[in-house]
Amino acid sequence: MSRSVYAIAGVVVGLVVNLVGNLLSAAIQQQVFSDKFSRQSTWWLVGCLLVGALVG
Repeated sequence: MSRSVYAIAGVVVGLVVNLVGNLLSAAIQQQVFSDKFSRQSTWWLVGCLLVGALVG
C-alpha cells in the first residue's frame, strides 16, 4: 500500500477515536446531571475508545 492510503486510514481512525471520545465525555456529563446513559453504555464507550486508540 502507498503512504497516502496509510495517511487516509490514520485520519479515519483518528476521527472515529475523537468521535467516541466526545460521546464518552457527553455520557459522563449526562450521568452527572441525569440518567440518560446507563452504566453499561458508558463502559461500552470507554471500551470502544480504548480499542480505537490502540488501533490508531
